[in-house]
Amino acid sequence: MKTGRHRPLTRVALALGGVAVLLSACSSDPSAKRVAEDLIDTLATTEAEKQCMLDILDGYSTQQLEDLGNAVNEGDQAEQTAAQRQLDEFQARLSSCR
Repeated sequence: MKTGRHRPLTRVALALGGVAVLLSACSSDPSAKRVAEDLIDTLATTEAEKQCMLDILDGYSTQQLEDLGNAVNEGDQAEQTAAQRQLDEFQARLSSCR
């Protein structure tokens, strides 16, 4: 059984993974990346987890996150499948910060 300590981080990973999808469907201010940074700041339980997740997020540009969200939301079947795979990888990388 997992301890409660890991649950908030899982929630962070899921929330961050969904940010690109949810916010890229429309023009948003702040950007999907900025919202993801805010979620990390709010939900990470330790400084080490926070820094790890921010380092991963820094590997993605705002445009990449928006493109990923657009592909998941608006792409054809092949684009949606590929984008979902990338989103799953992103979430897994964030989860590895536990």
